[in-house]
Amino acid sequence: MRSASISLVTTGLSLFGTMACSSYETSGRTLAVSTKSRNSAPVAQVVPHKITTHGHTRVDSYYWMRDDLRESQDVLDYLKAENDYLAQQTAHTEALQEALFQELSARIKPDDTSVPVKYGQYEYWTEYKEGLEYPIYKRRGFDSSDDETARVQTVARDGTGRSAGGLLIGAVAFNRG
Repeated sequence: MRSASISLVTTGLSLFGTMACSSYETSGRTLAVSTKSRNSAPVAQVVPHKITTHGHTRVDSYYWMRDDLRESQDVLDYLKAENDYLAQQTAHTEALQEALFQELSARIKPDDTSVPVKYGQYEYWTEYKEGLEYPIYKRRGFDSSDDETARVQTVARDGTGRSAGGLLIGAVAFNRG
């Protein structure tokens, strides 16, 4: 165990090199991305931005990265640089990642249904179907045999970049059928 700790510390220290700074021309604006060495992570440019809310002012140095519509070329270029760095740094673990994914996937039943939970005038449950990455949330009224469905798979596949997180009862539009 001790040799593993030393190995991790040595690997972590080897990531630090000499300081350098690179500039990237993006959409008419130069974006400086600091790097420690050729194999180190990109460092986002610090651009102070004051935000005043309810009489309180704070400075967000990374406000320029806020891009809810995912249209800013500067942000997309920076994220691409981070993703490229991650791919480079974890390339040697691809076989392990795949083995872990296969092992964990093998332990999950492809077709599964949760136990219904009663809430208000409905009962709610979750179904997983083989071949789908996301659950199907279902509800049924106590006085009805018709199921209503919220399909997260459809939301995730529509290409808008929306995130499908947990289910908040009453906030989801269910489809009859």
